[in-house]
Amino acid sequence: MSNITKEEWLSYFNLTPFIYSESSYILPQKDIEELFSSSNYWHSKTDPSSWLIVSLFYTVSSFLKNKSNKIENEELLAIDITAHLLNQTRVQVISTIQWQENYYRFHDGDYSFSILKGKYDI
Repeated sequence: MSNITKEEWLSYFNLTPFIYSESSYILPQKDIEELFSSSNYWHSKTDPSSWLIVSLFYTVSSFLKNKSNKIENEELLAIDITAHLLNQTRVQVISTIQWQENYYRFHDGDYSFSILKGKYDI
């Protein structure tokens, strides 16, 4: 979607807290706002671009790493929070990240390139 305002772009996100294992996770809105760019776009209100999904996944992963407590299954939690924020499913997020990994491997010729540390069969 071109020529979209930051306010409209932000309105597509689910900014409600994500609850996991009796803990509540809220990514600061400023962290999401920093992703606003022509690369991190929405195809429609329900269809984020692969660039946006990967960028948000990296942002969420960094947010979780900066938490003081050790988080079990941190990568999977980052996937789930990303899915929550984008109103997507875990499978949609994993599938898109895997697609982006393959794109980079083919495009850059670096067949060892990886975004996800875990292996997820979807």
